[in-house]
Amino acid sequence: MNILIALLILSVIIIIHELGHFILAKANGVGVTEFSVGMGPRLIKFVRGGTMYSLKILPFGGSCMMVGEDEDSKDEKAFNNKSVWARISIIAAGPVFNFILAFVMAIIIISNIGYDPCVITHVEEGSVAYNAGLREGDLIQSINGKRVMFGREFSLLETVSPDKPLQIVYVRNNKEYSVTVVPKFVENDYYQVGISISDLKVSEVVSGKPADEAGIKKNDVILAINGVAMESAKQAADTINQSGGANLVMTVERGGDKLDITVVPKLVHTTSYETESTINYARKTTGAINTVVLSVYEVKYWINTVFESLGMMIRGQVTADDVAGPVGVVNLIGEVVEESRPDGWFYVFLNIFNLTLMLSANLGVMNLLPLPALDGGRLVFLIIEAVRRKPIDREKEGMVHFVGIVLLMLLMVFITFNDIMNLF
Repeated sequence: MNILIALLILSVIIIIHELGHFILAKANGVGVTEFSVGMGPRLIKFVRGGTMYSLKILPFGGSCMMVGEDEDSKDEKAFNNKSVWARISIIAAGPVFNFILAFVMAIIIISNIGYDPCVITHVEEGSVAYNAGLREGDLIQSINGKRVMFGREFSLLETVSPDKPLQIVYVRNNKEYSVTVVPKFVENDYYQVGISISDLKVSEVVSGKPADEAGIKKNDVILAINGVAMESAKQAADTINQSGGANLVMTVERGGDKLDITVVPKLVHTTSYETESTINYARKTTGAINTVVLSVYEVKYWINTVFESLGMMIRGQVTADDVAGPVGVVNLIGEVVEESRPDGWFYVFLNIFNLTLMLSANLGVMNLLPLPALDGGRLVFLIIEAVRRKPIDREKEGMVHFVGIVLLMLLMVFITFNDIMNLF
């Protein structure tokens, strides 16, 4: 079931992307020979209006194949016989339609559950944030000159530049203030077992860590540790952290049964930069007009997140294990569906819409990167043509895109292999 939901989400995103190319091609009088979803052999096909519509066996990718797209043709409906601006609009339409899909998803989400304003909910007394003047209830307006609409943006900026000073503009009692917070370098020694806990339910078990080796499973509910009943996830985390490495007998509920599992925590040493302040993640409902405005910012947030993530990859702040391909995305969607199901199908659908938003915005940005074989790479050639007022040799352009496709396929093989390894 989860795989079907994942494939449905990916198919919708791809169809919308290709639909952008298709609609603009038709609008500009370009002949479309085939509109397909997926890759590989065709499962279903039919012809309407001179266009073959097909569904292929592999549910990744898709295409809108146009007359004279990669070759010279005398046909007046050929892609390459249209004006350069018509061709630019056709190529750019795919990513633009992905952003439109993300915008629609954002409207659905925000109109139902609101947004997360960037409000400070807690400031540790004596912390760098407290000493700079920040207090509980302050509404953050901007950080380092960038407008901030959501609480998530604060965390993103902290992650991207953890050791950089934060110039924060905030509002308190309808008055605007400005402060500079310099994150503090912190070294921590704590004990962990390799699990994430939400409302005493194990939401993640890290492979190879003590909990995994002892037999703790995802969705186990922690009832007690060393005979002491657990009342909250924080209490459970504190008990593990303060164990000193001594054996912990964790009483968990699994499928209606109670199990006692002995886990030996391991000491972990970490370093980080912290402001020691907590930002709101609770959502607040708003009016119709503000919903539309915030939906634009929501799409902008995800576009910015993609660019920041690419920057972190270039700077070596993330590893290959942090990158997910199709298999990893399917696994992520399955996990989100499973975790949302106890809350009801309403929240399952909202989380599906949120994943669609994120993935659609991601696909839009990635396709606009100026790389061969991607829409962005083709746009580069078209923009050069618009500037020099004559096209680049088709053979040379085709060779560049061919090399790009080969490299892209090799990258996909590597990422898919990495996804599969991360599952075990």
